Amino acid sequence: MNVWGEVHVFQERTFVTRGRFTTGVAVEGDASGARLGEAILRLYALDPDSYRDEKASWRAFCEDVVGVPVRRYHPEKSARVYLRDSTWHVAVGPFGPEAEMPAVPAIDVPHELGALVRRVLDASEPRWPAIRQVMILTLATGRLIVMPIVRGSLVGPVCTAEPETASLLSAVRATLPESDREWGENPEYVEALATAGVDGKLLNGCATVHLEELSTDSVRLTGTGSAHHRPVTERSWLGPPATSPRCAPRLRG
Repeated sequence: MNVWGEVHVFQERTFVTRGRFTTGVAVEGDASGARLGEAILRLYALDPDSYRDEKASWRAFCEDVVGVPVRRYHPEKSARVYLRDSTWHVAVGPFGPEAEMPAVPAIDVPHELGALVRRVLDASEPRWPAIRQVMILTLATGRLIVMPIVRGSLVGPVCTAEPETASLLSAVRATLPESDREWGENPEYVEALATAGVDGKLLNGCATVHLEELSTDSVRLTGTGSAHHRPVTERSWLGPPATSPRCAPRLRG
């Protein structure tokens, strides 16, 4: 028998799922031994037809069990846990090294399986997800525009700013909430530029800063284009929240 699923760590809580867009449960309390193993075994015993329901079970898991919208559920750690040829395997990432659980008496399987999964997760580095994202772009006129990013795409509305601290921070703060919408709720890129009266040709060869607000309440900035009138390929910086004035000099750099 081959069964497969994932164990996630999200905001310091542990969850067991049958994979993305299936279903899942929370492991409350001590998620390091038998309790985690029992949750894995119990969930993996479910009939797959019970959650093949056009993602309704996944939505219920995210909203009712985790307590966040589906778009916000991005675990910091994830391990694949599967049974193949009567042996339990645990791996981080699709190509990561695998750990195998030695054969043990059936009564010890929950504890040993949970302990193995916890060791693998504890040894992995977290990948802090971006909660909200915007792009800052330079215009040929010297002004700046800030646009939200939804599902990896630039969308509207467009917020314009002057290249000085107060104006830029105000535009970023106003735009970040716009990136926290469902796909299709924002104006499309071309429509947004037209509504803001921005000629797309003024963006040719522009410098950009990709600002990501992380789940750690910090921001990651990735800039491309130019810096201090010198061409650069890409520069990254991790620092305080976008609401902090300390972030502004990096945005303008």
